[in-house]
Amino acid sequence: MGSPTGDPTGANVIPPAPGLSASRLATPRPAAPRRNVALPLAWAATISAILLLGWGAYAERSAIMQAWPPSIRLYAALGLTAGR
Repeated sequence: MGSPTGDPTGANVIPPAPGLSASRLATPRPAAPRRNVALPLAWAATISAILLLGWGAYAERSAIMQAWPPSIRLYAALGLTAGR
């Protein structure tokens, strides 16, 4: 004796709803990629640290030149003098 859907094995199989294909039901939609918040924050922190170090080296150049005389050559190459 067959099932109401005409399956000869006798299993109760529910046919898919009209307008829906079986392949569409079987494959799940891929999840949207999550945006990683840590990466932009790490870049911002790195750029901020570089800018702050550069500003400190410029603002305190006379003290740096007195404490470390070889830095005079670096500042001279950049066109900077010890005066404020």
